[in-house]
Amino acid sequence: MNAATSQSELERAAVPLTPDAILRRLSGCAPCLRGRYAATLAEVSPRLAWAGPQRLAATSSVYADPLLRQEKLAEYVWTEYWGGVFIEDFLRDYRGEYAKLLTRHALDEVGHGNAFAQYAGRPAPSPAGAPEGLLARDAYAAYQQWANGDLVAFLSILHVLELRTAVILTHWFCLLETYPGPDRDAIHSLLARISRDEVFHLTYTLQALDALLVDDAASRTLTEAFMLSEADVPTILDAARRRREGAHA
Repeated sequence: MNAATSQSELERAAVPLTPDAILRRLSGCAPCLRGRYAATLAEVSPRLAWAGPQRLAATSSVYADPLLRQEKLAEYVWTEYWGGVFIEDFLRDYRGEYAKLLTRHALDEVGHGNAFAQYAGRPAPSPAGAPEGLLARDAYAAYQQWANGDLVAFLSILHVLELRTAVILTHWFCLLETYPGPDRDAIHSLLARISRDEVFHLTYTLQALDALLVDDAASRTLTEAFMLSEADVPTILDAARRRREGAHA
């Protein structure tokens, strides 16, 4: 698997990018934008708030308020940390061909949580957690139940969440360039480090899905992962229950 790509594309984007535009700009992703994956992305993108102007408006609103901006960056401590734990939990029972890539990915996510904590002047995240991290913890736990040990499901939701992150990063980079403030350089440096890892994560997960999306069932799983990427925890848990019931039907 070749996950090499141009890691600066998210930073260099002159405008906020759609999911399709991001994947086309990344050399490791563009060849995989085909077949079942491309059809699924085209079908779901108009239905996703994070893929359209709604998310750009939300990010802009946060960025415009210095207090909200700092609160959001502190919130990312837990989004990243629990994302790493999410992968570590899956790896307890998975020893397949993607294990090394997933292990690196988990380490990256925990490292990102530490980087956001350092920027925000917070303690390094840990399993003990903090009240502001409970939503991220519970969401990832629900996604774990939904995947239920299935590699296609796990890589689908992992990839979709990385793609959502990439979209949001292009929003941040464009806002930082267009409306720089006194904290511009510090935030840009933090997000630039993270974006280079995110491009790698996005690339290897898409390359894996390119090999694994071999039938309609896999495509349906990917579609559901996209739609669950902006669902609340009860909705994710309900989807997990339905998947389990379907597997035993």
